[in-house]
Amino acid sequence: MRNVRFLGAGRRVERISPEVMRAARTIAAEGRTLDEVQSLLTGFELGLARRAVLGMIWTGEWQVDLYVPMSGATVIERARQTAA
Repeated sequence: MRNVRFLGAGRRVERISPEVMRAARTIAAEGRTLDEVQSLLTGFELGLARRAVLGMIWTGEWQVDLYVPMSGATVIERARQTAA
């Protein structure tokens, strides 16, 4: 249940700036931590970058192990290829 609450910030993808979502899709996220990917979203407010990262997980574009509690150290295991 903790992971659902953690991901909750990304569940309303339509409220996240399309610009930051496009930027997130350009990152080679696989094997990086959530914090690392968030830090690569330069030029965006920290909270907005975090919501985009969580939005990518919520939509299934990025995958993480949901059997362990999520944190900034959670590693993105798989990233689905999408058109930018």
